Amino acid sequence: MKALFRVDATPALGAGHVARCLALASELVARGTEIIFVVGNASELAAQLVAARGFQVYKLGANADQDADETARIVSMAQTNWVVVDHYALGAEWEGKVRRTGVRIVAIEDLPDRRHDCDLLVDANFRADANPASSARALLGPQYAMLAPEFRQARGRERDGSVRRILVGYGGTDPTNETCKALAALAAIGMNRPEIDVAVGNAYPHDDAVQAALRHLPGARLHRGLPHLAFLMQACDLAMGAGGTSTWERLCLGLPAIVSTTAANQVRSVAALATDGYFLYLGPAEQVTSEAMKQSLMTKIADPDALRRESARGRTLVDGAGAVRVADAMLGA
Repeated sequence: MKALFRVDATPALGAGHVARCLALASELVARGTEIIFVVGNASELAAQLVAARGFQVYKLGANADQDADETARIVSMAQTNWVVVDHYALGAEWEGKVRRTGVRIVAIEDLPDRRHDCDLLVDANFRADANPASSARALLGPQYAMLAPEFRQARGRERDGSVRRILVGYGGTDPTNETCKALAALAAIGMNRPEIDVAVGNAYPHDDAVQAALRHLPGARLHRGLPHLAFLMQACDLAMGAGGTSTWERLCLGLPAIVSTTAANQVRSVAALATDGYFLYLGPAEQVTSEAMKQSLMTKIADPDALRRESARGRTLVDGAGAVRVADAMLGA
């Protein structure tokens, strides 16, 4: 079998779409599937991330209006069986054009605001609603959150609620630099702060600012461009981070978190999860101050019972096998 993935990543969009596509691609490869990726002309970040994992990448031309036609030509040339599309700008019209080649289509979704013309619809959102994809089989809910296999491997740790080590990680790009806002909050805590790990992607654009912030946090460790954060999340006791794919990664490992949303599409699911006690949600990033982060940190650190409850709830909700389930649905269809 052959599968083609159509996905983009840019500094503004972030790398979460690529991360979940790579998780599914890895699962399919383990079952003997050949994989190719197609990315947009301006999506150099996606091309780099995919190529780093050893997958073949095609880059489309500059004319966005020809996206479906170009993708369909690649589908026909490569004789693929499935097309997996994970892209906010591509819906039923694009899928219908590509479907005419005879392929089956998986649409990965987290914004239920578009029609789809697909065979499988995957929406891992908490309390996901059935999307208007008339004939599609819908795979809905966090059990379908597609994570790298390392997250399943790292699930063994039981947490006791103490906070000896904190992870600061706001995604691969963090264009609004929530990282430095969090570091300012940690610096304000004082001398009894926990150990600190800071994770940024290779496309993180605020090098000078983060280096300046780290000068106020002796001993803090900066990690750049890690292929995944599974074992770093396993080692930490509390995280400060964004919504998106990293939400499911933290829940899978039972890592309690203080969360700010950095994109509008994150708000609905993150707010629902926070209301049900899975983590603390501070609000959209532009409304969150370092002082609010500081106060939240101090509250969390002082309540180990609450942290234990959050950890146990998260591990129950997300087991890290979402990519396995989606691959099962594709190969069994």
